[in-house]
Amino acid sequence: MKKEIYLISSAIIIFSSPFFAKDAAAILAPNINIETENIHVLTTVTPSPTTTITIKPVNKTPIRVLLKKTNAIKEIDRRLASLEKLSGKINSIKRLTATQRETLLAQVQIEVTKLTELKTKINAETDATTLQEQKKSITESYKIYALFIPKIEIMAHADKIIEIADAMKVKTDDAALISKISDAKTKAQSAYDLVFPLVPEDYPDYKITLKTARDLLRTARTSLNDVFSTLKSAM
Repeated sequence: MKKEIYLISSAIIIFSSPFFAKDAAAILAPNINIETENIHVLTTVTPSPTTTITIKPVNKTPIRVLLKKTNAIKEIDRRLASLEKLSGKINSIKRLTATQRETLLAQVQIEVTKLTELKTKINAETDATTLQEQKKSITESYKIYALFIPKIEIMAHADKIIEIADAMKVKTDDAALISKISDAKTKAQSAYDLVFPLVPEDYPDYKITLKTARDLLRTARTSLNDVFSTLKSAM
C-alpha cells in the first residue's frame, strides 16, 4: 500500500512539472482539457539562415543588336535578290549596245559588292550605335539601288513595247492604225532615252523623270492594246 502511494506521489510530482504538464494531460486523461496558459516554457528559436537573392538588371543591348542585325541583313538580302533579277533584265534589253550592257552590268555589280561588304560588317558588329549607322547607310549611301530598279525596268518595258510595235506594224495596211503604232513606238523610245542617262547623283530630281517615262509607257501600252483589239476584231 505504501509502495502504491509512493508511485502515485512520484507521478504527481513529475507530471506537475511545467515541462510535462501538457503531455501528461494527454496520457492520463486524453478527453480532459488542461489549461496551460500560466505555464511558461523557455523556448529558444534559432532563426533560419537568410538567403540574399540579387536580381541583376537584364542587359538589353545584345537583344537590340541582334534585332538590328536581323532587320538590316533581311533588307540587304532583299536588295541583293532584286539586283540579281535586274542583271537578267539588262541582258534581255535588245536596244542596248554591247558597251552599254557591260556598263550597266558593271554598275549593278558594284552595288552588289558594296551591299555584300556591308552585310559582312553588320554581321561582325557588336556596338548598337555603330550598327544603327550602318543600317541607315543601306538606304542613304546606296541611292544607286533606288534609281537602278525603276530605271532598268522602264528601259526593259520600253524595249518590249518597241518590239511589239514593230511586229504589229507589218500586220496591217490601215494608215490610222499604223500611225497609232508609230506613235506608241515613239513614246516608248522617248521613255527609254529619258531614263538611260540618269545617275544616282541626280537624286531627287530623277524622280520626276522616272514619272514622266512611266506615263509615256502607259500611254504607249494603251495605244497598242487598242490597235490589237481592232486587228483582232477584223480577223
